[in-house]
Amino acid sequence: MTVSQTLRLLIWIGKECGVSEGYEDYKYLYWGNLQFESLVVGQEVSFFKRTVCVKACPVWKEGEPAPKIDCKPNGYFKTCDTTLDRKESKKILTYNSSPLGDVLCQGIGIDMPVAAVSGGIDSIRDSLIRGVTNNVPKLAACIFLSVLIGIVVMLLIRFCAGPIIWALIIIVVLLLTIIGTRLVSKYIMIPNRPFTDNFMLFVGLALSGAGVGLGIFIILNFNNIKIVIGIFKATGQFVAENPWLIIFTVGKMIFDVFYQCLWYMMLIWLFTIGDKVATDHNPYGSIQAPTYIETLKVYILFFGGWVQFTILQSLYMLNIMATALWYFKPLVADLPIIQTSLSWTYLYHLGSAAFGATFLLLVRVLGWFLCRNEDNEKTLCGKFCCCCCQCIDVIIQHMTKHAYGQIALSGKDFCEAAGDSFKLCMRNAIITGSVMSLRAVLIFLGKVVIFLIPLIVGIFWISSNNWGIENPILAYVALFLIAYTVSSGFMTVWTAGTDGMIQMYCVDEELFGGSKYAPQLLQEARADILASEKN
Repeated sequence: MTVSQTLRLLIWIGKECGVSEGYEDYKYLYWGNLQFESLVVGQEVSFFKRTVCVKACPVWKEGEPAPKIDCKPNGYFKTCDTTLDRKESKKILTYNSSPLGDVLCQGIGIDMPVAAVSGGIDSIRDSLIRGVTNNVPKLAACIFLSVLIGIVVMLLIRFCAGPIIWALIIIVVLLLTIIGTRLVSKYIMIPNRPFTDNFMLFVGLALSGAGVGLGIFIILNFNNIKIVIGIFKATGQFVAENPWLIIFTVGKMIFDVFYQCLWYMMLIWLFTIGDKVATDHNPYGSIQAPTYIETLKVYILFFGGWVQFTILQSLYMLNIMATALWYFKPLVADLPIIQTSLSWTYLYHLGSAAFGATFLLLVRVLGWFLCRNEDNEKTLCGKFCCCCCQCIDVIIQHMTKHAYGQIALSGKDFCEAAGDSFKLCMRNAIITGSVMSLRAVLIFLGKVVIFLIPLIVGIFWISSNNWGIENPILAYVALFLIAYTVSSGFMTVWTAGTDGMIQMYCVDEELFGGSKYAPQLLQEARADILASEKN
């Protein structure tokens, strides 16, 4: 696409000068009125709409009569007759101009139409800023609404996790069984089935088997599902009672944005230092930097990622530490949860979080090099190694999160705590696996509810335009970020709470029989199981 075509595409309004039918000879875009007041009407900045299509850019020398403009209207102006008695804003004025490319007429000796464009841009910028500043009370109200809805969602999980989980399980089992059965009944009767029909038959059998197998699994582990629901309820109550954790999570997300911007800017600057040298493999040239710059790149790249991972892991440990203190509240009733979890995490166990971050980062870097290497991407062995690294990455993420639960309980070092947490999860594999599987659905539903309700309410509220907002786009962006940040904050804390609650329950079950120190909701779930077993 040429420069002229690009300009035409960017400023296309109404008829396209030089292109539309009947406008082939009128290829120049000409501002019919240079008065800035005529370019901004009410809330609408319309400097591109105040144009006509001309055959040639008017040339007007001072002292001579104004030349007649040979033009065709382009939307706003209904006629090119300058003698009609109309509003000044709709009257075509003549000024000395010269063609800019073959697209538009640039004024000579005056600031327009550049002034019109820059003035229009300034007006757009000001209207965008006013759209945010005038809506600050509404945005603040949306923040409060998001937090309120987040607490309501946590309370809903606290009181309604059971019906939600059982409804989801029944729906999934029925859908798998019905879809699989219909596919099997459709394709099994076809004689001499082609490959595609055999494949669909296999899919139907797999879905039917998965539905039946899942139903049998749920029946055999009915009591474990009750415990899972109790864990979800207890975690919902924990988050609702400790909303201060949301502040730390949201603060971490905001810090991440600024930190990553600074980190990426520094890396971009480092990667642009050096001389451009052409090689046989790269005739276009590559940047050759001094050795100390190359070393600095590695240090900045690794250290920057390590700091970010350490902050993330320490915040996760903080959430799990608070979960442990809340779970065993009867044992530590005199210890305030906020101060104690902060001091224990950042005074005594920050090294464990940093070690976990280092371990995780090394695996992440190794996987990045294996997966990004062009030679590995072309070989089966390279793809297999990349897949293995990604799987190990996911496993280590879960191991580090569960290790923090053991660190919170026993104060052990990271490696020993990771081993103990792994053994604990293996001994309670059904409950752990059920929690991991079912909570993903609740996380999705919770994020959708906390995100969508404030977003929709805020959009309708801001769109009411009570204060004469000219352009609410930035206000919508701010609203989107607010809703997303709050929803992610609540569900991140809830996710960390479930990880900690699993560890606490399994340890409580093995050491104390699960009824002495557990939260009331888990004690009720366990009592319900014992009562059903007696009956």
